[in-house]
Amino acid sequence: MPRRDIDDERRLRLRKWVIHRHEDGMTTWKISRERGLPQSTVHRWLRWGEEGRNLANRRRNESRIPLVLLPPRLHSRTTHTNIPLHLRGGEAVYLVKKYLMVQIWRIQQSQALISLVFWALTLAGVFYYNYFRAFFIRLGLVPDVDNQTNNLIGTTYLFFIIVVVILLMGLIYDRSLKLWREQTDVAVERNPYSVERMQPKEIVQWTRFNVSIMKELAKTDSAIQKDIEFMEKWIAKSLAERPDLRASVEGLEKWVMG
Repeated sequence: MPRRDIDDERRLRLRKWVIHRHEDGMTTWKISRERGLPQSTVHRWLRWGEEGRNLANRRRNESRIPLVLLPPRLHSRTTHTNIPLHLRGGEAVYLVKKYLMVQIWRIQQSQALISLVFWALTLAGVFYYNYFRAFFIRLGLVPDVDNQTNNLIGTTYLFFIIVVVILLMGLIYDRSLKLWREQTDVAVERNPYSVERMQPKEIVQWTRFNVSIMKELAKTDSAIQKDIEFMEKWIAKSLAERPDLRASVEGLEKWVMG
């Protein structure tokens, strides 16, 4: 077998391996590290697989399916970074922004634990000496000697007691009171986008797809015409009340078609 055919076969197996590993949940960073590949190469091969290109021949991959003919799920990259195709020229800026937002998200997620620790430390420091020191002495938890070491030991005991009490209150809130159910209901009820407001992609889907199908069905079932009029009135009212929504819809259509 010619050397070129052997190299093409190895390259094909490697590309298929990358796609299969990514489908199994491995991130592109881990794939790149395991095989020593640039992440840009991994991204490109994954994009070829999602767009149905021929993985065996690079030149054949130059012919692309028009974007408007692809299914909606292919209008954006399906890598772990989810970079839309129209942002391909600004990938560096996008990656920097996303990296910063990931760090901010991590900080926000750690705030709950940090708040718990500092809250317990504050309560323990405020209430130990005046309210709990004598009680701990009677229980024999700390010696009846007023020095910094004994006060630190007593404050540590009170700190863990407060943490346990807070966790028990959270358990009762979750298992018994279950107020998070009503909290979610209130959040949905107060969200206008879950009630009357429409999003740009919903309007595009209804006007370009659903309403057209309903009009075809209305030719044989006149009762559907009322539903069509209702949706058209809803869409028209939404666009009339929100000029920004109309601009977003027009921008979305231009992005898809352009």
